[in-house]
Amino acid sequence: MNQIESATKTYADKRAVLSERVQALEADYAAARRRHLRGIKQSVAATNDARDRLAATLEEHSDQFAKRRTRVLHGVKVGFQKAKGKVSWSSVGQVLQLIRKHLPDRAPDLIRTKEEPVKEAIAKLPTADLRRIGCSVTETGDELVIRPTDSSTDKLVNALLKEGEDDGQERAA
Repeated sequence: MNQIESATKTYADKRAVLSERVQALEADYAAARRRHLRGIKQSVAATNDARDRLAATLEEHSDQFAKRRTRVLHGVKVGFQKAKGKVSWSSVGQVLQLIRKHLPDRAPDLIRTKEEPVKEAIAKLPTADLRRIGCSVTETGDELVIRPTDSSTDKLVNALLKEGEDDGQERAA
């Protein structure tokens, strides 16, 4: 048991260093975000204002797009195009019924039908019920558990660790 305790302590110490470094990175990111946020908000407002002025100018001079509907100027496509439109309905049931009535040959393309077992719900069934519906449970033996109990930066730390594992597997291949 001393070896397990020693190896666990080494892992916990290494993970603590990693966690501290991730927290430092997050703090730097938050500080950088605070430094730049005011300028970004001002740029968003200025850009929206310039877009509104451009739209008004395009509307005012729409005759310039009689032959060529659009042009690219300064890396920006401007002009007019036919609107795509939006399809909507008030009753799904009525639309389905009318498709089946008026377009029966196109119904498989126009109606989505998806029927599949709900894995999460089935997993909660007792073993006897699982057998009755033709399911089996595998991998129910013991499994290795190494899960830190802290949660402050677990998601990012775990993602970085997973990324490191993936890199190691790619190098080994």
